[in-house]
Amino acid sequence: ERERERESCNTRRSIVWLCYCFVINIDIYMSFTLYIITYDNN
Repeated sequence: ERERERESCNTRRSIVWLCYCFVINIDIYMSFTLYIITYDNN
C-alpha cells in the first residue's frame, strides 16, 4: 500500500516538473520574441 502511495507521489511530482519546464520554456520563448520585436523596430 505504501509502495503505491509513493508511486502516485512520484507521478504527481513529475507532472509538476513537466509544468515547470513548460512554463520556463514559454518564458524564454516570450523573452526571445519580445527581444526580436524590439530589435526589428529599431
